Amino acid sequence: MARLHLLVRGANRSGGAEVYSAELAARLAHSGHDVTLVCFSADDLLESVCSVCRLREPEFHSLPLLWRFGKALEWLAIARQIAALRLPPPELILASHELYASAYLRRYPGVPMLYIPHSLVAAQEVDGYPWQSRIQRKTVVWLFHHVQRRILNRADRTIRFSHFGCQALRQYYGARIRPRFAVWPAPVNLPPAPTHAPPGPTGPRLLFVGRLVSSKNVSFLLRTLAGLSHPWTLDVIGSGPERQALEAEVVSRGLASRIAFHGHQTDVGRWYRQADLFVFPSRLESFGLVLIEAMSHGVPALCIRRDVQAYHNPFDEIVTDGQDGFLAADEAAFARILNQLLTSPTCLPSVGQNARRTVEQRNSWSEHLRQYESLFGELRRLRPALDRETTCNTGKRVSIPGVDSDNRTVNSDESLTSWASGFFSPLPSDREA
Repeated sequence: MARLHLLVRGANRSGGAEVYSAELAARLAHSGHDVTLVCFSADDLLESVCSVCRLREPEFHSLPLLWRFGKALEWLAIARQIAALRLPPPELILASHELYASAYLRRYPGVPMLYIPHSLVAAQEVDGYPWQSRIQRKTVVWLFHHVQRRILNRADRTIRFSHFGCQALRQYYGARIRPRFAVWPAPVNLPPAPTHAPPGPTGPRLLFVGRLVSSKNVSFLLRTLAGLSHPWTLDVIGSGPERQALEAEVVSRGLASRIAFHGHQTDVGRWYRQADLFVFPSRLESFGLVLIEAMSHGVPALCIRRDVQAYHNPFDEIVTDGQDGFLAADEAAFARILNQLLTSPTCLPSVGQNARRTVEQRNSWSEHLRQYESLFGELRRLRPALDRETTCNTGKRVSIPGVDSDNRTVNSDESLTSWASGFFSPLPSDREA
């Protein structure tokens, strides 16, 4: 078993990346690894299975003039906090937080690192945030561009959940990066086998789950629903800066009796169990965990495939159109397919059953963990070579034998206790239920 340091922004239930990080930490610890979680925030229950080092999130927004360079100052502050931890050196580093990873590359240059980015391209993501000034935006974008490029060139493996995620990084950085990708399907906890009856007289019950931000395209969904005459209801799970404006739009369109905003929910499973169709017109997604969660509950999804212009997502790698879900070519097709499904919803239960089978075969945590274990073994065997490379400072990369540059498929490990589904309460195997 290995001494692992897991570097993440958060490990809790606040979002898809945070849920994945918490689940990964718990499962690796249950496998016998010595896991140290370095983060800004983590669920207290994780302390029962691994060491949790919570860093203080620096705040520079109130400093005169310097607030414009707040992220750069945060980068330096994080490096100082990590140095002050004085932790035993790890045997392997798993990093998804770019600023943490950069500090670790300097502090532990000879230790193998697996980079697990959760955004499509870090610099593009932060460019879309509402910064207070042009200087601040340019500084942040430059910082994440520089840091992520360095990590991609130094990491021993970059793990992505879709080929589209690899393509996005290659297109953005071009020849300036030489990453070694491993593409593994995103894992999800399988709930008990669902049963969905055909929709009743009130029409299909639609569901949206996600942060209420512009990239999720919820306003388009509301406009589309307002133009449909067939009966339906919509539950919106999630919170975010656009919630107030979206609620006002619902009222202005006369849809208040049919659309309910429920905010952040700790038990999202009960909403999936009640839903007939998952509607997800998101424009920007790295891997779309909520889409896989819906499928695991036997709920078919309707989403818009990427066009590399307005829509950037891996949905065509997750959903097979007409078999285990529905893929629209554009917004007009989304509205047309949704109208057809509301007109004749009898196919939804059978498509949902296919979705569940797809996830059972492709997205189990047990398979995901075995892929990690296989890669851990290869990297640890290469450790002497990696150490010599660092000492000599030649800049040469160590290739991993038997691993394709774009993909790898290995067998599954025995399922572990699930953090995200039951807070360490015993659950059936991922392959059961």
